[in-house]
Amino acid sequence: PRLGLGGGAVCEESADGQFRARKRNSVKSVAHACQFFRRECFESVGSCYFPMPYGAPDVYAEVAARMNSWEVMSFPDLPVHHHRFTGSADHYLRNCFRQGKADYSLGTLPIFEFARLIRRIADKPYVFGSFARLAGFAHSYCVRERPPVPADFVCYIRREQAQRLQRLLRKR
Repeated sequence: PRLGLGGGAVCEESADGQFRARKRNSVKSVAHACQFFRRECFESVGSCYFPMPYGAPDVYAEVAARMNSWEVMSFPDLPVHHHRFTGSADHYLRNCFRQGKADYSLGTLPIFEFARLIRRIADKPYVFGSFARLAGFAHSYCVRERPPVPADFVCYIRREQAQRLQRLLRKR
């Protein structure tokens, strides 16, 4: 009854032609292309799909749903075949730069962004993608772009990110 946003698990084609779940799939996150809302959740989230300058409406929608006490969950037994790698429609490094700006526009904690970039160094494009994403985040930070999201959203996402970092540190 508290599930407000659900969807399947994104699977991408591997070198052998088989579709396999992404390494970074999480049951606590639902990719944009396969988000299904409970009507009450969608109405409580409001206009979660307002234009964002660098994308990331899926992240905004799922965080806004949790802010409104809804559960967000993806289901690994519902494969969603993704036929093109994220960012491949544009130049990979340009896409990574834009993703860094999108992270900043959502109010991401700088230390959380840094941890995310370290984790993604091994993803294509190797190393350079993380640096491009960091450059996008740093550019928005240096020019002091105003996030298009409400201040209470920024507080909420930063609190979530701080808790995730604390859990990660406790595990080690």
